Amino acid sequence: MTQTLTRETCLLCEGMEASVLIPGSVMPGKVGVLKCPACGLVFLESRCGEDETDWEEKVYWDKEEHKEIYLREEVQGVFQKEFEKRLGEIERLLGKTGRLLDVGCGIGHFLKTARQKGWEVRGLDISSRASEAAREVYDLDVAVGTLEDAAFQKGEFDVVTLWDVIEHIRRPLESLEAARRVLAPGGTLVMKTPDEDSLFKWLARSAYRFLGPRTSFLLKYVYYVPHYFSYSRRSMTKLLKQAGFEVIAYQKDETPLEFAVGKIETHYHKDPRHRLVISLLPWAQRLARLLNRTNKMVVFARKVGP
Repeated sequence: MTQTLTRETCLLCEGMEASVLIPGSVMPGKVGVLKCPACGLVFLESRCGEDETDWEEKVYWDKEEHKEIYLREEVQGVFQKEFEKRLGEIERLLGKTGRLLDVGCGIGHFLKTARQKGWEVRGLDISSRASEAAREVYDLDVAVGTLEDAAFQKGEFDVVTLWDVIEHIRRPLESLEAARRVLAPGGTLVMKTPDEDSLFKWLARSAYRFLGPRTSFLLKYVYYVPHYFSYSRRSMTKLLKQAGFEVIAYQKDETPLEFAVGKIETHYHKDPRHRLVISLLPWAQRLARLLNRTNKMVVFARKVGP
């Protein structure tokens, strides 16, 4: 399919034209996926309007089926191992435990694990229901709101984490600048996010490009409409530099299979082909590992300057 251009200002380089990576006609909500030819940033057309997706994210935890995914024993076990691994990596970078803020903390699984490991923890989430659950289930200190509006002190934390959050933020530069403000000098920012260069996204785009609309159903599994941006290593590095961070390291990662299946069953159960996607997922994950093109990346960055 021929790639066309549209007028749309890029967040990172302020380019005034963007390539239409996926037309809105085949995407949920009729929202197209665009790519800046200059810097490579991939983003939703017009960021999906002013309020629509923000509202959806705020009420995400109001739905019982969404909470149930995270409370499944097998899912909690998988995440527990991942969180312990990530905390070990952060401790080796800092040389100690310290004060940690988890942004978009949900119902608090990561904060619970960090506290068990000796961290002094606080959380932040836009969902009042998620924050309430984190306080009631794990007795955690979780505030409601955004980083830009939160009443944290300057330099209050040694570490700020965002696990699968930055892609949901409409104004990521402002949010990362706010994260930098609450970090102590030399503080560490850690984020996990979908990787635009993943095998899954390449396969879905290629199938649509060469086979046409009959394969377009695959696109919604890799471009989730509440994700305003899809970052590559290149575009993420540029964003972090603009926000006042230097990259320490990148790591390849993936969504745990048990969790991915639960998300598909919850979000896409009305799609008659969702069982096909689930059956193909283990094979696609193995191939992605082999080619080192898994669907997630983790970035470690350090605050630059005072």
